Amino acid sequence: MIVEGFLLFYDAAICQMLDACIRLETDIDRCAIRQSARGKKKSKARWTRFQQWYELEVWASFQQYRTVQLTNARYALKIDGALDLATISRQAAEHIEQLRKCGLAEAARSADERRQHSRRGTAAPIGDAAAQLVWRW
Repeated sequence: MIVEGFLLFYDAAICQMLDACIRLETDIDRCAIRQSARGKKKSKARWTRFQQWYELEVWASFQQYRTVQLTNARYALKIDGALDLATISRQAAEHIEQLRKCGLAEAARSADERRQHSRRGTAAPIGDAAAQLVWRW
């Protein structure tokens, strides 16, 4: 199952349920263009209003919660959102394949340890294989 959302990593409990986290890092203009492309074509005046709304509402929310998300998904693979779709897809697939090879069981065990420690308010180490993978990316 694939889940996505620009505030997805805000909830630590959701992050702990994910076997693999990938975040696309890009700028406000690229995000606004992609969001706008989902709807109907906009006139120049509507585009200007859309950009203002996007910057003041959507992007402001993203920036407000960015630090929390980066903390919750600190082991996520970061992919440059300016790359072409084929490269983004390849990098994501390679990341997931490496996680699979490292053993999702190890990753799940580590995630379970982190969940248990977070309930107790203590820090938990990440497993060796997963840590090597995280630091390589």
